[in-house]
Amino acid sequence: MRLTNFWETLDQLADTSMSEVDWRGGHQKEWPFIQPLLKATGKKASSISCPSPSGPNCPRRVVQLDDGRLVAECQDTPTVCNSLDLTAQCVAISKLDRGKFAAMVCKALGLAESTKKAGADGVFHVGDRQVAAGRGVPVFALFQGGSQPVRTVAALEVLEAAATPRLLLVPTTQTLSSDQKTYLGRTGTTYLPFDDALLCKAHVAQASDVVTQLLDRLVADVRQTIQSNPAGLIWQLPADAKWEEMTVRFTSEEEINVAFRAQTRRFEPSHLGMLDGRTGKANRQWSHLKMLAIGGGAIPVHTQDPVPGYQKQKQLLSDALKRAFGITTEPIPVDGTDYRAAFVIRDDRPKASKGSAVQRNFADDD
Repeated sequence: MRLTNFWETLDQLADTSMSEVDWRGGHQKEWPFIQPLLKATGKKASSISCPSPSGPNCPRRVVQLDDGRLVAECQDTPTVCNSLDLTAQCVAISKLDRGKFAAMVCKALGLAESTKKAGADGVFHVGDRQVAAGRGVPVFALFQGGSQPVRTVAALEVLEAAATPRLLLVPTTQTLSSDQKTYLGRTGTTYLPFDDALLCKAHVAQASDVVTQLLDRLVADVRQTIQSNPAGLIWQLPADAKWEEMTVRFTSEEEINVAFRAQTRRFEPSHLGMLDGRTGKANRQWSHLKMLAIGGGAIPVHTQDPVPGYQKQKQLLSDALKRAFGITTEPIPVDGTDYRAAFVIRDDRPKASKGSAVQRNFADDD
């Protein structure tokens, strides 16, 4: 079953909210699907939709009678439609819960849910079709009230911060203005109406063949991008990779072995972008990584004799590791008074090559 009526309603609501009696009355077949996606706002409706909106005083106004009963009365003279008996629940205003909605879409489309809380307005990140660690197809949704007179590209500019290719889902083919469609095409954003993307079977959302094929094509584009332009990626790890699964071992001054799950690979400073182009030697980020190994995975956040750029070098090291392995979470978070590696790191260099402790030369690069 298609959910056309639901999507068209969302396209008309500036804030995706209305009374329960209107949700039910306008979506009788779809109500079992819609109800779990709504949340109470604590507000009550002062009017409800009219079955024959023709008079100048529509819609029907909610009135509380002397005996406490609620009715919806036609405000036209003479009246056009009969009064309707209501309950307090009928006039309770419910709003689309974007968190629940995003979870529903992710389940239907096979996406990893976004960790960002959906905002109250405009574009929000639904989830990602993951391809590799740190790489995937981000999927967004937009509710902007399709009947609103102003639908500018400003509502879409937040998308530019996301990786491409990306997918934007909107309620219907009428949601976007012509300027917005042009903008999306220019910025590498594919869009698709929810009415074409999701079907409903036994009150459960399912992906249509259209959106399945589209996501497969976008995933193929991401894979091609990784192969042709890795942008610092030295190991394409699985999409669910975590730093905690990695072990880094220093085997010599300028060699490390990195083990992830059942594989081990050898890397040098140049592989990780940690080579000083002026001297041809390992730079300060590599020295910082070595200090982590010597310290058993921890180095102090502050030193007794602070070195200029110490914290900056740690951040540069974190950024380099993210680029190299694609895992986007923080690899060296703060733990009390220390920076502590989220991965296991050891100093397994031969004793003869260790010599004295590595000097803490973490000053800013010139």
